[in-house]
Amino acid sequence: MSDIKSARNQCRDFAKLHLKECCAELIEWQDTAILRDGRMRELAKLCNQWVDNHDGLRVAESFINRAAIDLVAAPDSARDAARLDWLIANPHWSVRWRFNAKKKAEQWQMVDDGDSWGQWGGYRAVIDAAMATAASSGAKGA
Repeated sequence: MSDIKSARNQCRDFAKLHLKECCAELIEWQDTAILRDGRMRELAKLCNQWVDNHDGLRVAESFINRAAIDLVAAPDSARDAARLDWLIANPHWSVRWRFNAKKKAEQWQMVDDGDSWGQWGGYRAVIDAAMATAASSGAKGA
């Protein structure tokens, strides 16, 4: 029983560690019906260890979905850590700050390789928008 629990934990941890790559591969697989060799296949091999080689890809998909849901549903402090990790891993992105005197509020905007990107808004929202756009478009930073 502990072997199964250990294998499940290993799959869960792998999905969390490689969530961005797994999500990109999952989207590509759903859009094209072709799953390239990558992190999702690695996860499926790990899953096959405890599901007796029965539908490891679908089990891997469920781990990826859960890891993504956990990230989105996490408290802002945990999500802030993910945002910071993304910004560190993608140094061509930065956040620009300004004070809007009319609204009497701080605002942020994303910058990609020196080019302004997106709307001004709250820092969490602008980083999330850049992360989502980069992941869905396959652009640098994805």
